[in-house]
Amino acid sequence: MLSDLLKSESMMHFKFKNESGFSLVEVMIATGISVAMFYFLNTSMMKMQKLQAKMERRAEVVGIESFLKYHLGSQRSWEEIESAEIPTPINQVNFHYFPNPKSDLSRLSWTEKEFQAFDKNFKCGEGYLGCRVVVFNYQGKLVEPDAPNPFPNNYFKVKLVIETETRKLSRSFVPEIKALLEDTNEDVELRVSSRLLHFNSGQISPELLAKEKKDGSVIDPVGRASCLVELLDKFPDMEGLALDLCDQTSSAMPAVCFEKMKKERGASDLVALLTCTRAVNPSPLDCFEKAKSTLSLDDGQAAILCSSAKSLEPVNCYQTIVKNLSGDFKMDFAKICSRALDDAPAKCLIKLMQKSPTLRSKALIVCPYHKS
Repeated sequence: MLSDLLKSESMMHFKFKNESGFSLVEVMIATGISVAMFYFLNTSMMKMQKLQAKMERRAEVVGIESFLKYHLGSQRSWEEIESAEIPTPINQVNFHYFPNPKSDLSRLSWTEKEFQAFDKNFKCGEGYLGCRVVVFNYQGKLVEPDAPNPFPNNYFKVKLVIETETRKLSRSFVPEIKALLEDTNEDVELRVSSRLLHFNSGQISPELLAKEKKDGSVIDPVGRASCLVELLDKFPDMEGLALDLCDQTSSAMPAVCFEKMKKERGASDLVALLTCTRAVNPSPLDCFEKAKSTLSLDDGQAAILCSSAKSLEPVNCYQTIVKNLSGDFKMDFAKICSRALDDAPAKCLIKLMQKSPTLRSKALIVCPYHKS
């Protein structure tokens, strides 16, 4: 009986193969391959679609940054809210913007409590206490606090905090603002990476750029006066040095920097002057501290490296050099990376040195940003 069953099954297999040209096993293998290829192509297409969507959102992020930079840096946004409270680091309220140059100011952001109506678990978090929240949809369009409907399911949210000291704030001063931009999409393949942004850097408003000098520096008579008063209040006998320190400034920041260099770091007058000239934020101080601790530079070398620094990029530039070149040329390296905005001066030096070590002296002219 078993032999009859096997014979019958064999005949079915033979019949199937004769009629179709393929055996049952071959058909099953072909079907499996087809299913696998379909799955692979479908998955690949979905990944491509997600990648394209992510790239489009990255482009929207650039537009969002430009929008915030323009409106948060506008003098008008701060001067024309006389009935409103001035935002401070403790009570960060009333961020405004103007939809077009002729329109009235509109609210730009939510408070933490207001935003919890849309995200009940939202918290400003450490480093952003009292933050304000600005929301953009995936087309880069602002979701206005006074007209939030329909509120998008997924969106970009930006947490804003003011970093300028309260005593320096007024309606005629554009404060330094820290912003954290986050994508709320839960799909990792679609979500754009978070970005930490800084606006204004404690600088004067764009309206004062009309006072730009031929050498590219920006001066503000009121800012220079504030710097002089700030310094002479603390160091009454430094009138001559104060003129040098405050000559090219737009705020009291160089004087604040000078005082901290003297009192907190025990720096000499010359070192403090070199470090703090043209300071627009606390970066020269942070740069000096990091240069001393991580690069083993003396006070003079650290002061040259960090003079007028707007970030820690001079230190990063210096580190790029020492990782790629040998030789004890600390002062030259410091001069090349002074006021660096990235590691381009370091790459410039490395390229010249690879061509010929004798070109090091030329690098002091070609590579620094402030020589261009």
